[in-house]
Amino acid sequence: MPIVTAINGIAAGAGMSLALMGDTGSRRTRRRSASLRADRSGAGLRLVVLLPRMIGMARAMELSLLAERLPAETALAWGMIIAS
Repeated sequence: MPIVTAINGIAAGAGMSLALMGDTGSRRTRRRSASLRADRSGAGLRLVVLLPRMIGMARAMELSLLAERLPAETALAWGMIIAS
């Protein structure tokens, strides 16, 4: 059964990892106002495994260490989500 996820607002830490767990066949959708934030306190093992596979090690390290908001447009350009 495919998993479809949607982001409406800010998905931070564990919320980001859950939002990115959508199947690649169905992909992850978002609203224009959505943003992601890799907060180290709630990221967990899922982000450690998911992020480097999705966007590469350099970008994953940048997101994890800086813990800055990632706008939806950037996540879309990096292939993390699709437009809704």
